Amino acid sequence: MPQLRKDIRTSFEHARQKVEAYASASEDLSGELRRWTDSTLRFIEPEATIRTLHRIVLERADDLAGLMAERPRPRDSSIATAKSHLTAAFEDLEDAILKHGILTPAGEKVGLGIAGRPI
Repeated sequence: MPQLRKDIRTSFEHARQKVEAYASASEDLSGELRRWTDSTLRFIEPEATIRTLHRIVLERADDLAGLMAERPRPRDSSIATAKSHLTAAFEDLEDAILKHGILTPAGEKVGLGIAGRPI
């Protein structure tokens, strides 16, 4: 498996673990997930499906963070549902990147493959 694909899988696994462990609105979940997804996408050509799913991930992260900030704290089942929706969005984005991702010239410059080819 090419290194970029491994890196993407690892990054998304770390993000899913972060979502599962998320327990306090004082944590910057949205910011951390934005950094992870942006770093993953920096060597992938923009593509409509990937952009849409990326936006959905960020929206669901914001929704979860907003839910955690509510007072009184929402029921555990509501939080679990929001985490589940965010995790599903991550899985959809990861699948789309691996299916539709095309390497950028910047990715080629750092030795990840040939620009314009699938990752």
